[in-house]
Amino acid sequence: MGYAPPEAYDGNISSAWDIWSLGIIIYQSLTGKLPFNSDRPLQLMQEVISSNPDYSLISDYWQEIIKGCLIKDDKKRFSTQDFGNKLREKLDIKINNISNNIKNLKEEKDIDLLLKQANSLRESKQYREAINLYTKAIELNPNNPTTYYNRGNAYNNLGEYEKAIADYTKAIQLDPNYATAYNNRGVVYGNLKDYIKAIIDYTKAIQLDPNCASAYNNRGSAYNDLKEYQRAISDCTKAIELNPNSATAYYNRGLTYGNLKEHEKEIADYTKAIELNPNDANVYNNRGDSYYWLNEYDKAISDYTKAIELNPNFKLAKNNLKIAEKKAIKNKKV
Repeated sequence: MGYAPPEAYDGNISSAWDIWSLGIIIYQSLTGKLPFNSDRPLQLMQEVISSNPDYSLISDYWQEIIKGCLIKDDKKRFSTQDFGNKLREKLDIKINNISNNIKNLKEEKDIDLLLKQANSLRESKQYREAINLYTKAIELNPNNPTTYYNRGNAYNNLGEYEKAIADYTKAIQLDPNYATAYNNRGVVYGNLKDYIKAIIDYTKAIQLDPNCASAYNNRGSAYNDLKEYQRAISDCTKAIELNPNSATAYYNRGLTYGNLKEHEKEIADYTKAIELNPNDANVYNNRGDSYYWLNEYDKAISDYTKAIELNPNFKLAKNNLKIAEKKAIKNKKV
């Protein structure tokens, strides 16, 4: 009796019985139990006539089909044709979903490949080619903040600062917690000498990521440019605390100590920067300046010479070397 429809209890026989029974069988196959399962005949009859099955265990895909089969009124119940049409419709939807999923997966793989190629080009300093691939990736998926961020980096590398700012801004719009996008946009503002906007962005990056040594270092550099030297030293010191291997942070703090005429501290920071990065001609040149102001001309000459060795086209170092050599000769005569 568990498979009989409501009209069976009135003694009516129709072709709609088969559809009801089919609905019962599908329900049982999916849940492992009958939708109406009382072991008392009268109670079972009452359930079939007036109660609805528990559909919470049935997926959306099958619910509509089973509900159409288990309509109480046999005149409104699915016909065989209705059942076939609904099943076909569901299958078509499922096939389309599978096709769309395959298409989306292919697009995702295409985007991943484009981004890998673009990143590789940018690392090899082929910035224009990288930008072209980032742009294609954005066309495929305009909602990925990382793609805008990376394209912004490439524009920054090319000195196209307004375009870089636009891309970093878009990345931030898509991901308001994108700390490195704020940091890098701050770098571009710094390149444009808009130090106030740069500091605002660095500060936001620090709020989002308090352990971002780069943001502290960059903000320290901006404060130095604004002649807020104590703030600059504080930020560079924090950057060094977070990343003791940051040659740039030592270099920037050294610059600030130089502006304060604290040449011994300046030399100590440049020396540490050289220890961490022995191939930076600028640091040797700046340490040479520090020695020069302390009248240690031989050490200054040595550093200027090293700077020129590292960068044979370093005109400032060459000029400084000539001045230091003249001072050294004059000093020895005295």
